[in-house]
Amino acid sequence: MTAAMSNAERQKRFREKAMESNLIRLQIMIEPHVADDLKKVCEENGWTQRQAVEKAIIELAGKGQTVEQCRQVAQDMEVRTP
Repeated sequence: MTAAMSNAERQKRFREKAMESNLIRLQIMIEPHVADDLKKVCEENGWTQRQAVEKAIIELAGKGQTVEQCRQVAQDMEVRTP
């Protein structure tokens, strides 16, 4: 029987898998009211924070995906997310 992983071990494993998937770590500080808005957007759409931020950046970068296209991207990401 194997011992349960500690939180540090789980985090290390998550980071290693993310790096293998060519993901880039982004750590930011945002205003509390923006964090509240992010939480609301995520809850209303069933998205992770990562999905919401990626969608916002894609939209601002002018790739202009429709809401339905964003939902499809979110579904695809759920399959690929480590």
